[in-house]
Amino acid sequence: MVTHVLTLTPRQQHGIGILTVAGRVDPTTVAEFEAGVQALLPEVGHRLVLDLTAVPFMSSLGLRVLMTTLVSVRAQQGALVICGLSDDLTSLFRMAGFLGLFEITATETDALAKLAV
Repeated sequence: MVTHVLTLTPRQQHGIGILTVAGRVDPTTVAEFEAGVQALLPEVGHRLVLDLTAVPFMSSLGLRVLMTTLVSVRAQQGALVICGLSDDLTSLFRMAGFLGLFEITATETDALAKLAV
């Protein structure tokens, strides 16, 4: 049996929430991913960076979490920026039609600049 480990590292910088995600976001880890995202939102006024640099795979369940998070953030007049997409995740986002929905940057520094007040 393969065990999938997901590591979530939340932190804040200048009032912006940053969640660094490492590992596969799949059916065995998606609940943990969703809980980590939802726990950070109230603390940061709905301004969030998701750093997916170390995410090699994301299932459709992970995409659902991203979409529900985007809807929640926008409802609160917040913003969500995703950074560090691998080529595989970029292809997945393209196929799912997500590239036009999400603000996506190459680096965390670029993402923070997009959310600077």
